[in-house]
Amino acid sequence: MFFKDIYLVFWRFIINKIWFLERYISIYIWSISIGIHNIFGPMESVIKMASRIITNISISYLVAHNVFGSPFMSSGNSLSLHTSQLFRLSTPFFYNTKFTELTGTKFKNSTASIFANENCYKYYNYISDSNSVDVSDFCVAFFDCCEFSNVGKAISADNSDLTLKIRKSIFIGFSASGVSLISVPKNNQVMIEMSSFTYKESSASSDGIFISSNSASSTYFSIKDSFFCCEIESSILNTRDTILSNSEFHHIYNINMTDINIDGWGSCLGLSSSKLFKLTFSKFVNNSGKCAIWIWNLPESRYQDVSNNMFLSITGGLFFVNDLFLVKNSYFDSDYESHLSTYGNGTFSIVNPQTLSPNQNPPDLTFDVILGSGDRKCDTIPPTPTASRSPEPTGTPPPPSKTPTETPTKSATASQTPTQTAIITQSPTQSAEATQSLPPPSTFYIPTPTASRTPRPSATPYPSKTPTQTPPYGPIVGLSAAAGFIICVIIALIIFFVRELRHKSSEDTIDDMHGRRRISGNGEISYSSETDPLELNSSSTDSFDMY
Repeated sequence: MFFKDIYLVFWRFIINKIWFLERYISIYIWSISIGIHNIFGPMESVIKMASRIITNISISYLVAHNVFGSPFMSSGNSLSLHTSQLFRLSTPFFYNTKFTELTGTKFKNSTASIFANENCYKYYNYISDSNSVDVSDFCVAFFDCCEFSNVGKAISADNSDLTLKIRKSIFIGFSASGVSLISVPKNNQVMIEMSSFTYKESSASSDGIFISSNSASSTYFSIKDSFFCCEIESSILNTRDTILSNSEFHHIYNINMTDINIDGWGSCLGLSSSKLFKLTFSKFVNNSGKCAIWIWNLPESRYQDVSNNMFLSITGGLFFVNDLFLVKNSYFDSDYESHLSTYGNGTFSIVNPQTLSPNQNPPDLTFDVILGSGDRKCDTIPPTPTASRSPEPTGTPPPPSKTPTETPTKSATASQTPTQTAIITQSPTQSAEATQSLPPPSTFYIPTPTASRTPRPSATPYPSKTPTQTPPYGPIVGLSAAAGFIICVIIALIIFFVRELRHKSSEDTIDDMHGRRRISGNGEISYSSETDPLELNSSSTDSFDMY
């Protein structure tokens, strides 16, 4: 009864205080190999119920196969997953976390989103007039050295204001109609660095098959040192844009978009940038479609920086803009003027163009030097490019004084036939300044003109600790069962000895109460020495004299 009472009191306390504990309970599992196989729907409700009292989950070396219910549906604050492998997921891997971090994790053959943050927690970071002010939804997702292979949708956050950072990751998508590899329509910030995106199928159809980021609020969109391509050279993507972004600030540096063939009015970059647009040291090679870059809602020319880029072997249009578009110090084919298209008030100012003849090999503009030398590994830092760059902006520019009055819709109609206009301006001063900003010829690497596509890096950006084989589940289960059996035996022995001790103590008490006392004739108590000195003498128990 004693142990039972303690047990009931303990669980009554836990149940009554569960609302308090759920704010502090955390789970940390490090250096443990876990196998999850064939989890079906009924298991999902149990995990969801358990996750409600868990606020922080951090797991390493998790291996999951054929998961039909979400392994984690955490409504807590953070979830971290390190050096894990997950295969054939049918539902989103986890929901509703305030902070998400994945490092060195592989996802393969999944048809569902991995990050589906549907309801972020709000926070308050300053107080005004003694009232709390809701500033923003604080949701952060960080993917470092991850791989998404043969997935239709890799990362999505459809209903939350998300800050997303991707670093040194690989995305390989298969045909999936109407979805994007990365879909963050309400993002706050999107930052992608040193990653590669590849589509292997030709029937993908979506507005932004690689990245779709469409937010009208004050947002920031950045891509650096990344690679985008379609591995099937003859494929024609039935899509509008491969990268679609509606953001006030765009910063695109040192990207490579190669062998992307888009049907109809599609483009490689479809951007709306109202305050700042920067595109530098990037390569667009062997692409086809209506235009390589489609920009609407352009900022003023002083808030544009389009310089030191390469546009070669573009069979369709180059740029499609609705306002003045300033391009400096870039490489073009010799007939580039016939590929410039505008609508509305669109005009061009091409400063110091560098044209290449059909037999002339282009420079690399440092991109192949960075991604082709094996420096995309997660344990190394990429070298600093040797080519000169345009200065970085020192602060947020003021809003433009001129707001475009026309917001075009991107549909292939007869009334939208673009007019081909170009204003080529090159003053002596501008030419001298632009020539100085170009990379010196000695730094150019002239590739062999056999392949039109830049080779993808061979280095795989994963930590060396990533498990390469299925963990030994048999020994793990056996050892766990043996340990559980030993613990049960120890508990049973403890209970047995405690009960025996209590039983022995009860018997001794009863013997003392029934002891035989013997009183001598003079009234003194005497003890018989026949058995025990402590036993009362039976001859003294005949009578008592009352005085």
